[in-house]
Amino acid sequence: MEQPFDLEAARKQIEELGRRIEEGRAGLRPGRAAEELDRDWRKIHEQHQQISRRLAAGMAPGSAAAEMLRADIDELRHGFTRWAARVERRFREPASPPTRKPLGWD
Repeated sequence: MEQPFDLEAARKQIEELGRRIEEGRAGLRPGRAAEELDRDWRKIHEQHQQISRRLAAGMAPGSAAAEMLRADIDELRHGFTRWAARVERRFREPASPPTRKPLGWD
């Protein structure tokens, strides 16, 4: 059974997620892949801002608005996690193999 909506816990979650979102963008390096990831980051950032505004407005625990907000926070968290995984995959790809043999190989 789901716990009642905890406004203070949600605020802490969204603040922590906001920090992670900002840190994630700082890790992007310039380039074509970064442009696509940056565009997606902006969407995530805007979604975070919208949720933050709704949290600041407050709502009654157990209300339909609170449950919708809970779902939106989960969606944002999952979207950011997918985005962060794409960043890691793009920027942690192994370097291309050397074009010449290492010293000592004949």
